[in-house]
Amino acid sequence: MLKYKTRKNFLTNILLFIFLNLNLFLNLSCNTIEPTDDLKPGRRDYVWTVDTLDSPNNELRRTWASSENDAWAVGPGGITAYDGLWHFDGTEWQPFPQALSISPESIYGFAQNDVWIGGNDGKIFHFNGNEWLQNYVYSKQASNYVFIVELWGTAPNDLYAIAIVGDDGFKSAILHYNGINWKEIYYSEFPIQFFRVQKEEGILYLSGLILTNGSQDVAFYEYKNNMIKEIYRKSLGEITFGTLSQIGDKTYFLIDKDLCRFINGNFVKVITFNVEQFGYGAYGRNEKDIFLSMRDGLAHYNGENVEYLYRFSNNNTNPFPYPVNLRNAVFFPAHDKNNDLNLILRGHLKD
Repeated sequence: MLKYKTRKNFLTNILLFIFLNLNLFLNLSCNTIEPTDDLKPGRRDYVWTVDTLDSPNNELRRTWASSENDAWAVGPGGITAYDGLWHFDGTEWQPFPQALSISPESIYGFAQNDVWIGGNDGKIFHFNGNEWLQNYVYSKQASNYVFIVELWGTAPNDLYAIAIVGDDGFKSAILHYNGINWKEIYYSEFPIQFFRVQKEEGILYLSGLILTNGSQDVAFYEYKNNMIKEIYRKSLGEITFGTLSQIGDKTYFLIDKDLCRFINGNFVKVITFNVEQFGYGAYGRNEKDIFLSMRDGLAHYNGENVEYLYRFSNNNTNPFPYPVNLRNAVFFPAHDKNNDLNLILRGHLKD
């Protein structure tokens, strides 16, 4: 039991390091391309609501929603069996009234009756619109520690999961669900922790952290034709942080304060966010409608400038890098560290 808690705490600390510092940005020099000219500047006339979720000893850092009246928030901690999974019905957040044998780290879905969560012991649960049912357990021989840290997909028959496997030095697996069965499609033979996965034009892109001989290296990979290829790697002593960012249905790379595309083997700069308090998180609908995590709130880039949308009451509250972007609404999970409060920042565009 002590061994499990130690490993779980170690992983949680690493995840928080990745998430809260928002997400591994690199010292790369990028060529430049201009945003698409026919895009209209993204709107900023949101009505904001901040919901407080009473889930002690927990951080509800992942969200997913099918609509403004059907949203989920998950976190791996809590005191009771109900603290890790919350649901929003358009009026209020409530712990979902079904005790599950999982500490959820990840969530993704495609419809109100097609939602997935992953967490400890390699467990993956599926929600059918009425109840959560255990769908799959990923295990690795001779390893007692497996955590599903990421779920992401393009369609109900094209869903991916990232598993971290721990007993002999942390390694990672990529799992794929084809609408019927789960299958391991890749297992690392070296100690890397993948944290994010996205897909574009048949290619998977992954970000991760390599742990070797006491050092930590940031790495980016592409996976195609059943082969994985490293496209960048440097130690945390050489660089600071960087991540994958999803803008619309495209994969972007946040490199320092530059948002870049990876085109023909090169990182090509699209936008530079040269603003104070930038929290190194960018996500949006298109290149002129991008939300920015700030160290003290949430800002927006509309193709012309950056403007705050919402400021928190203290500088020790910032959004986690897993928001929900709907057509006319957004959900941003956040944690007020000063008061140990879980917050959901909800914005709705004015009619």
